[in-house]
Amino acid sequence: MTSGYYYVFYLMAIMVIAGAVKDAGYLQSFFRVIQSRIKSKRAIVALVSLFSGILPIPGRVAVSAGILQSVAPTENGESRSKFGLVDYLSTHHYYLWSPLEKTIIIPMAVLGLSYSQMLSYTGGLLAITLSYVFAYIFIRLKESDIELHIQQEPEKTRKKIKLSLDYINWSLLGVVTVVIWVSGLIKEYSDTVKSFLEIGTPGLGLGVFLLVSAVAFLASFAMGSSGKYAGIVALLGSVYGLEYLTWFIAIEYSGYLISPTHKCLHVGRMYFGTPWKDYLRVIGMWIAMMLTYAILVSYGVPFI
Repeated sequence: MTSGYYYVFYLMAIMVIAGAVKDAGYLQSFFRVIQSRIKSKRAIVALVSLFSGILPIPGRVAVSAGILQSVAPTENGESRSKFGLVDYLSTHHYYLWSPLEKTIIIPMAVLGLSYSQMLSYTGGLLAITLSYVFAYIFIRLKESDIELHIQQEPEKTRKKIKLSLDYINWSLLGVVTVVIWVSGLIKEYSDTVKSFLEIGTPGLGLGVFLLVSAVAFLASFAMGSSGKYAGIVALLGSVYGLEYLTWFIAIEYSGYLISPTHKCLHVGRMYFGTPWKDYLRVIGMWIAMMLTYAILVSYGVPFI
């Protein structure tokens, strides 16, 4: 129950450090250098999220959000809310390919797959994801949708970095603490969920298969944990066979992406004021495309 609370202190440290570095002017210097080389505002936001998202650390969205808030507009709420969506989309494709992620490592270990074999099951979902992310950021959004506040003239004297608790967003910390607590309560039932899923063997027919799929999705949606959903994927892949692995990856990943106990959604929502409905609308289309592909991949394989 208490293992997830380290994230609260981790997030607190990010807020203090990011706020101090921002006020000292270092982040403005960083963004001036980027802007001198990259003219697209959409690309700047996406690339900052992309590179901070690949770091093998927890809470990567919190890191990129802490950096991006230094140049996000304070007056234009509509533009600011776009930062949350771009940040989220740019940091959530790693679950489908990164060999550092539990979502790749656990199924590989349990199912005896090589990395290349694992990618053969996630490759289609990854292609859809990358295409969708690119299309949303560079086609759906316009340059005018993103407003950057970058100080063009460097300060003559750089300020000293001063750490202070004043940089902490206490409301966000409170929300994240409650989310972790609720998630912990739900995760206590993960063994019960796995036992139920094991009962749904292939010989029980299509109806049970669909019920198992629904329960698996709801479990991932409720727990909001990449490690837990990876465990369920590995379990169901063992029970039903590798021919259904893409399907189970798709439904578990989808449930995780929109989970109310997924901390990244709350970080972006409260850093940038991104509404829930915007997250659900953008992520929902992404999910629909992945599930459609997964159904087509599994179509024609006998359930009994």
